[in-house]
Amino acid sequence: MPPVPPRPRCSRPRRVLLRGPHHRASRRPQAARAALLLTGPVLLLAACPPPAPEPPPEEHGCEMPTPPAPEIDPSRTKFTVNLFHFNIQYVVGGLEGNGDDIGPFCGDPCVGWDNDAVEDWIIQESFAPVVDFYLEHPQWKATFEMQAYMVEVMAKRHPEVLSKLRTLAGRGQVEIASLHYADQLFLAYPRRDLARSTRLTREVFDAHCLPLSGVVFNQEGQAGEGWMRYLVEEGYEIGIFPKNLFKYVRGPEAERTKAPWYAAQGGTMIVGPGGVDPASGIDVAWSFFDDGELLMVEGELNPYFAPLAGFSEARYDEWEAKLQGLEDAGYTSVTITEYVRHLEARGTPKPEAPPLLDGTWQPQSTDSIHRWLGGMGQGPWSGTEQDNAVRSGNYEARHWLEALEIYAEAARSRGADPKALDAIDKWVEGAWKDLFNAMVSDSTGVNPWAMETRFSLDLNEALRTGATERIDRLRALLDDAHVEIDLAAHTARPLDTLPVEDAPEVEAPLAVEIDGGARTVTTTWTQIAPGHHRLRIDFGPGSAEGDRTLSARFPTADDTLRYVPGLVEDAVVTRPLSDFVFERGEAWLPLPSGLIGLRPDLWVVKHARTNHIAARISPDDPFVEFRDETQPAEAAVRWTFDLVQGSADEALEWARAINLAPTLRR
Repeated sequence: MPPVPPRPRCSRPRRVLLRGPHHRASRRPQAARAALLLTGPVLLLAACPPPAPEPPPEEHGCEMPTPPAPEIDPSRTKFTVNLFHFNIQYVVGGLEGNGDDIGPFCGDPCVGWDNDAVEDWIIQESFAPVVDFYLEHPQWKATFEMQAYMVEVMAKRHPEVLSKLRTLAGRGQVEIASLHYADQLFLAYPRRDLARSTRLTREVFDAHCLPLSGVVFNQEGQAGEGWMRYLVEEGYEIGIFPKNLFKYVRGPEAERTKAPWYAAQGGTMIVGPGGVDPASGIDVAWSFFDDGELLMVEGELNPYFAPLAGFSEARYDEWEAKLQGLEDAGYTSVTITEYVRHLEARGTPKPEAPPLLDGTWQPQSTDSIHRWLGGMGQGPWSGTEQDNAVRSGNYEARHWLEALEIYAEAARSRGADPKALDAIDKWVEGAWKDLFNAMVSDSTGVNPWAMETRFSLDLNEALRTGATERIDRLRALLDDAHVEIDLAAHTARPLDTLPVEDAPEVEAPLAVEIDGGARTVTTTWTQIAPGHHRLRIDFGPGSAEGDRTLSARFPTADDTLRYVPGLVEDAVVTRPLSDFVFERGEAWLPLPSGLIGLRPDLWVVKHARTNHIAARISPDDPFVEFRDETQPAEAAVRWTFDLVQGSADEALEWARAINLAPTLRR
């Protein structure tokens, strides 16, 4: 066996040359970028992290390009489209660990790969090559999707890449889709959070002179009927509904015979990727529909393995050959918007979209959204996952942040110190961005590692603490003993004392199946009002790793789904389960309002600030189940549910008061 060379140390940053689209080989100077690690028969490529880029030149402003009108030919029937989903927060928090209780993800090769280093790798090694490819090939078109935060990173540290992207957008060769500031799990939170994030996205795109298309795809392919309604209300036009989610709730046959497009909530919905019903007369080939980071990287390695790989010229050439093959086969390369314009010009029939449910783009392997809201991840490093702590913590932090805004506004009207209030306003502006970063999907989900989970947990705590401390300082400024802040009415009023809950304990009004494994489980029922009960479930600490799974199952009385979809807060949707064809015999719902019906006059409301777990429904199982597989074995936890007897409107009012817009007191 040859001697093992010492592990390389990155004593000086390497320089990645970005000399333009006609010098592709210069992008990957292997000798400068990597050293070989020989450990027995295993060969690993360990790269230094990307250098801290030079500060960008002084801003000179930019000009918003106006893409030319596309050429539409109604006689065309063969199209090739694609969608590159880019996520600069692929490994949020980085690979280096925190220098304390979380070590580097991959040992020594990951030393130095902090959050910024991974972001820079994504831009330099995976995104910039795709941009350069399209600059070199103006005959082919593409749709790029990314969060607005990625645009900010490019503007700050990679202005040359941003300039190239602007050129592509100005040509009309690439359209850019973006719905959210960060890659948030937005279906799990109140609608106004995504609305604020969307407004911020538009501001970022305007500030950096990037045209924003009317197409919507988004992180994890989150979609549903509330999602489609939301994007139309926010001025978008076209929603890309993932074909696997379509199949998950409509069945395989519906996916195979899908229409080229659908009418939905006043907009256009396309189910992609994949072919469409041949009877439509349309032949569409999706050349790419995946994480854009994978296309031109050696071995299709994702950013978790950034130290081990980089841009691959062979992958570049393969992509060129694939698109040339489609062109030779008679397919016209178009953006997704142009595809829709061709369908319009042809008068292609546009049926109404069938009933759909909230979910994500790979539901067969992730139990739809459950993987992010209680389902254990699939990676070998997923054992540190804490879905409920992350997601309920997001919910708690967002409420206190909004409460601070309302109280500060009230304090201004009461004549509080303007300088103190200006400082709060400035902090709040940045805090909302931090909150959206804390809501990123990858701190739970498919394969989060410890640093990603810690990233969101730490941000949640910092935001909650920062907001409540500022509320306390405002109370002192205003001489308020206590304050009551109503998020629904947007009001704040002083209180002399805090009210004490005095609900009597009662016998259980409903038989709920609760499973805590080997943990001690204590249940307490109280009566809040006539026909309104509260269930508290206290799960004690577990004694082994196998004690991580907790569940609560509420019996249903019929085969009807009554729920509030994500991004819908003004109505309960009622559908027979027979309206769906469940590919796996079940579906998991995020329930940001917490509300789901057990029968026409009985409803359960989970408390999202203590147990923000997805709900399982199934036509073959007469229960609504909440299950968390990620509760730390050594930690106790309390779950809280309200049981409300009454109409759908009455139940929805309680869901608003408990979750969507509660009243907070301090």
